[in-house]
Amino acid sequence: MLHETSRGGPSAQQQALSRFADRMRVNRRTYDDYPGYIVSLLRIKKACAIANAEAGALDPERARAIASACDGLADGGRFPVDTFVDAYPLLDEMLNTAIAERASRISGVPDVCPDRHVGLSQGGRDVIATADTLFIHDALEQVFAVLPGLEHALMAKGDAFRNVLVMGRETLRDTLPVSLSHVFEGYGKQVRRARLRLEEELPRADLLVCFGGDGTILHAARDATLHGVPILGVNMGSVGFMAELERTELSLLVPLAQGHFVTEERMMLDVRVFRGGRPVSQDLALNDAVFSKGSMARVAEMEVRADGVLVTNLMGDGVIVSTPTGSSAYSMSAGGPIVEPSSQCLIVTPVCAHQLAARALVLEPNRRVVVQLPRGNRKHLYLSVDGGKAIRLTGGERVEITRSQHKTQLVQLSGRSFYEIINQKLGGYTP
Repeated sequence: MLHETSRGGPSAQQQALSRFADRMRVNRRTYDDYPGYIVSLLRIKKACAIANAEAGALDPERARAIASACDGLADGGRFPVDTFVDAYPLLDEMLNTAIAERASRISGVPDVCPDRHVGLSQGGRDVIATADTLFIHDALEQVFAVLPGLEHALMAKGDAFRNVLVMGRETLRDTLPVSLSHVFEGYGKQVRRARLRLEEELPRADLLVCFGGDGTILHAARDATLHGVPILGVNMGSVGFMAELERTELSLLVPLAQGHFVTEERMMLDVRVFRGGRPVSQDLALNDAVFSKGSMARVAEMEVRADGVLVTNLMGDGVIVSTPTGSSAYSMSAGGPIVEPSSQCLIVTPVCAHQLAARALVLEPNRRVVVQLPRGNRKHLYLSVDGGKAIRLTGGERVEITRSQHKTQLVQLSGRSFYEIINQKLGGYTP
């Protein structure tokens, strides 16, 4: 907070600082308001540490310490963001410092330098530009949703400003004036062109290669499946259970050009939310639909039915309805069974149930599973499909989950079996 002068108002210097702080905000927010953007920056720093170690420019011990520090900060660690920081060089320097301090403190590796180790072989502007790309890529679903509205708003402004002239200047000389309508319509047409290009690219693709972790594949699965495009995952994350290849196996991508690959079909779920008998939301899940009580310190109550028959009245933190593919994810962590991903079934797994008799259930694939709050219950639940944005549910909604007619096609190149992947990714086995 700015201190006031003896006259009761801020000084000229304080006013200047206030204006500067306001100018450095992004839409009147700081970078700390965009945790996904900070995570994108941390992903780049981790990747650079691994790459520098593989190239022999950074010792493996420091590289592991930096990677571990990035994971810790990405999982909710505090990262100080200065409002007065310019976006490019200083934000990068602050991030390097935060990572170096955490690497030295948590990993016990001494003398981790922000510049010589964390920021090795990097330029601040390049890091920021790459983070912008990653952040937008992760938010493409939200971007697709708002692009039509943005296009409409720009074209509407074009109509509203049709009689407003804008003077042009070039090298201190007047140029041909144009209407402000032309400016906004130009913006709108650019948005339309970009939207159409994005919508047209995926249907024309023969194959979608996802570089990232399981979350990247899950985000891509819905759109790729709707267009019948197979998915090949290349693990750039920590576990990457669904990824077919590791980043050290990129040479195996060569047969793709000749079409020499096979695919495995994975079952998916249709998740529909009904309110008063009317559908209000629909989604497609490759992994699971998760019902949780949220962050409140309370026990949630919910009814789980299969084809109208009451399966269980559950009390606990929540319940997971998963596919065989999702059986090795959150469902497994909650005590559910691991099912071969090519199987056809529904898995219902309670989360921290406050009942001795509560157990995971495996249902036949054609069951219609309904999850809802008991009648008269004034509490609420949250529904998240494949780790996406949570939807708040009250006693007035019910969620129906059924096997979808759509199936995700995952490309197989390595020849590793499901059990090899289980041992390698989840059992601590290293080949």
